Amino acid sequence: MEGVEWCQVGEPDQAEEHEEAAEGGEGDEETQSAAEVGGQEVAGPRWHHREGGAGSGEFAGAGGHGAVAAAGEDDVGTGLEGLPGLDGQPSVRPITCPFTGETLTAVAALNPDVAVIHAQHADRAGNVQLWGITGVQKEAVLASARSIVTVEEIVDELDPRPGAIVLPSWTIDAVALAPGGAHPSYAHGYYERDNDFYLAWDEISRDRDRFSAWMQRHVLDTADVTEYRASLAAAKVVAV
Repeated sequence: MEGVEWCQVGEPDQAEEHEEAAEGGEGDEETQSAAEVGGQEVAGPRWHHREGGAGSGEFAGAGGHGAVAAAGEDDVGTGLEGLPGLDGQPSVRPITCPFTGETLTAVAALNPDVAVIHAQHADRAGNVQLWGITGVQKEAVLASARSIVTVEEIVDELDPRPGAIVLPSWTIDAVALAPGGAHPSYAHGYYERDNDFYLAWDEISRDRDRFSAWMQRHVLDTADVTEYRASLAAAKVVAV
C-alpha cells in the first residue's frame, strides 16, 4: 500500500532453527512420536499435550510446535468429537494416552498459508518484538508458511522488556510500518482499546448490507492505516 514502508527479511538457513524457536510454550506439555487416533495409529513428528480446551490457541500451538495435534482432557465428552476441519475430515478426535491409558481429545494442528499479526517494534534487521497480552500471535507466526507483521515503530535496537516476545527475522517474511494498526484493539504502551468502536461494531456486524457498506467506505476505499483513521474521524462515528 502507498505510504507503508516494507522491510523484506530472510528465511531461516536451517529448518531446525524454526523448530527450536517453536519449543518451550507455556503449560504442562508432553510430546510423543505417534498416537492412537480413533482406533488407528497416526504417525507424525509428534503430538502436543496441554492442559485446557480445544481453542484456536491449541490449533495454532500445535502447528507452531511442529506437532500433528494437540491433546487435552477438557474436551472429552463435550460433543466436539468429529468436528470437521478445512479438509472435511474430523479435526477433533479421541485418542488413548500412551502413558496413562486415559482417553484424551486430540485437535489437529493448524498450519495457515499466511499469518498477519501486529506488534509494537521491529528493528532494521527484521526482528519483531511484542509485549502485553500477546494471545497466540507467536504461535500463529511459527505455525504458518509465511508471515506478515505490521508494527507501531521501526527502531534501531530492540530494548529488553519484561515478558516481551521476540520473533527472529527468519520467522517473518515482511514487516510493514503501520502506526495504529491494531485498531480497534490496543497496542500496549501506545494506545488503549476503542471500546466505543466495539459497541458500535456489534450492531454493524449483525447486518450484512451495513457491514459491507462500512467495509467499503473505511477499509476498501482507503489506501493505508492513516487514511483509514482519517475516514473514521471524518465520519465522527464508526457507523455508516
